Amino acid sequence: MNAPRFSHRYWFNLIGFWLVMVVVGSFPYVYFGVSYFMAKGFTEPQRMLLCCNTPADVGLTYEDVEVTTQDGVTIRGWYIPSQNRAAVILIHSMASNRLGTLDLAVMFAKHGYGVMMIDLRVHGESGGELLTFGGDEYLDVSAAVDYLQARPDLDPERIGVMGLSLGASASVLSGARDTRLAAVAADAPGATVFKDWVQPETFYDSLYVPFDHMFFFYLHRIDGVSNPLSITDAVAQISPRPLLLIGGMSGGSTLEKRSIEQYFAAARVPKQKLLLPNTPHISGLRTHPQEYEETVIQFFNTWLLGEQ
Repeated sequence: MNAPRFSHRYWFNLIGFWLVMVVVGSFPYVYFGVSYFMAKGFTEPQRMLLCCNTPADVGLTYEDVEVTTQDGVTIRGWYIPSQNRAAVILIHSMASNRLGTLDLAVMFAKHGYGVMMIDLRVHGESGGELLTFGGDEYLDVSAAVDYLQARPDLDPERIGVMGLSLGASASVLSGARDTRLAAVAADAPGATVFKDWVQPETFYDSLYVPFDHMFFFYLHRIDGVSNPLSITDAVAQISPRPLLLIGGMSGGSTLEKRSIEQYFAAARVPKQKLLLPNTPHISGLRTHPQEYEETVIQFFNTWLLGEQ
C-alpha cells in the first residue's frame, strides 16, 4: 500500500499550525516565567567589585567614606573635598559601582564641587541583600546627606544629587523624600511601577504590556515594597527644588525620549530637560561632552551657588 501523498497546501497549513502553537505556547513562559526571573534579577543584581581605579588615578584627592542608613545598611564610597562650599552625590547605574560615576566626578571636581561617590545597597562594597524599587534606596542617599552636612568644607544647604539609570531613579526618589537636597539631576531614570511605563505607540509595543504588568507584579512581591513611590509621583514632589532630566535617543528608538517627556510633564517648576540625539543609554557625557557638561554644571551653579 502506497503512503498517502499530501499537497503543498497541506504541508504549508501544518507548518503554519505548529508555528502558531509554538508562539501561543511561548506566551505563558515569557509573560509569567521570564518576567519573574527578570524581577528577581533586578532585586538581586550581580555585584561588580571595585577594581582597579580610584579618583587618585585621574589626579583627584579623595577620602574613603562609610555611613550607615536608618535601616542599618552600611554604605561605602569616596569623597572628593569641595572648593566652592557645595557638593553633589553621584549614584551609579544597576550592577555597577561608584567607579561608574568617575567621569562625572572629574567633571564636577573640575568646577570646584565636592563629590561623594557611593555604592548603592547591594552594589560594590556596600551592604544589603535586596534592592528595592520605590522603597528604601533613598535611605542610602539620605545617609550620604547626613555625612555631607557635617563636613566643614561645605555649606549644608548646598548639597545636590545626580544619578545614572537606576541611580537616576534613586536621585528622584531621594529628592522627593529628603528636602535637604537642594537640586536633583537624573540621567535616564527608570520605572518603579507600571504607571511609570510609557504608553505603547505600536502593536509591537503593545505586546510588552502584559509582560510589564507581570514584571512589576513580581518585583514588589520579591522586594517587599507594599506601597512603592512611582517616579511619576516623585518628580512632582521635588518642587520647589529644581529638577534636571536627561535622556538620549539612539538607533531610531524613542522610548527613552518618551519616558523623559512623560516625567517632565509630571514634574513641577523649576524643571529643565536635556535630550541628546545619537546617544545610547547614559552616554551623554561621551557623545555630547560640551553640551552635557555645560548644561549640568550651569544647572548646579544656578541652584547650589546662586549664579545666574
